[in-house]
Amino acid sequence: MSAASFGELLNLDIPPKIKFWARALTQVTYKGEATEADVVFTAFKTPTIEVELIQPGESPNVWKDHLEKHGEGVHHISLELDNLQERLSDCQEKGYDVIQQGEYWNGHS
Repeated sequence: MSAASFGELLNLDIPPKIKFWARALTQVTYKGEATEADVVFTAFKTPTIEVELIQPGESPNVWKDHLEKHGEGVHHISLELDNLQERLSDCQEKGYDVIQQGEYWNGHS
């Protein structure tokens, strides 16, 4: 679904697109290796939700893998939380693989 479609659906203006290199801000890793995780990003914000549209660039990242394997669609649900390392440890103890990680938006993930 395009930015224009979401703008119409949510009755919002189309926000600007931002070229984003996650590594510069987040120390992001992908499969244990540093990556730029470059994307073109835009977000529609309402009082209760934020819909992010992400177009992956060329560097290795989960968004690119998902697009290549499944095509366009819902990729993830993001949660704002404190203490990223503790939450990651909890997930790993429960058997979840951590494929990509980084601290986004003011140290939250």
